[in-house]
Amino acid sequence: MFLRVTVGRLSKSLVSHPNLLIRYASSEPTDEQGGFTRSIYSKPMYKYVVRDGKSVKIYSGLVTKSSRPAVKFRELLQKAWSTETLTVDSLRSLLLSRMKERNRRRQIVSDKDVDKLGLDIAIAHMVCSLGGRVQLIGHTSWIQPYAGVPPILPNKYVDGFVIESIDLSGTNIVYEGLEFLRK
Repeated sequence: MFLRVTVGRLSKSLVSHPNLLIRYASSEPTDEQGGFTRSIYSKPMYKYVVRDGKSVKIYSGLVTKSSRPAVKFRELLQKAWSTETLTVDSLRSLLLSRMKERNRRRQIVSDKDVDKLGLDIAIAHMVCSLGGRVQLIGHTSWIQPYAGVPPILPNKYVDGFVIESIDLSGTNIVYEGLEFLRK
């Protein structure tokens, strides 16, 4: 009885999908996109690039940009299983791009911080978090972190807190960090 129902279900499926039984019994991936788990939340994205005159399909992430740990872990595994990411050069470029993006994000001063703290205090927080130092108008001492401990800076707007000079030597400043220094 159970076997007859199962065969009946399979025969209905075979009418609508002729390759279903072959895919079910085969060890080949069930789709042309690498055999990853299918759902709307974990569908891989691919882009095509030209290398040595021929088009190559490269895995470029998941369709959704979820920040859940399970999705991030699945995305990492899918990138690791891709043949393009198994080379030393591609792993090096991936790590360098992540380091550059993290460094760039650290140097952006948000509008919320500028509204809450004022531009000078917000920039002082950003410069000191990068390892630089600031000097206020009328002061001879520098405000800087010591041994990884951040300096004591105000957490709200202070009227007389005006930066006279900034020392960014030894820091890895990028354009986004320099954007606010012009103001």
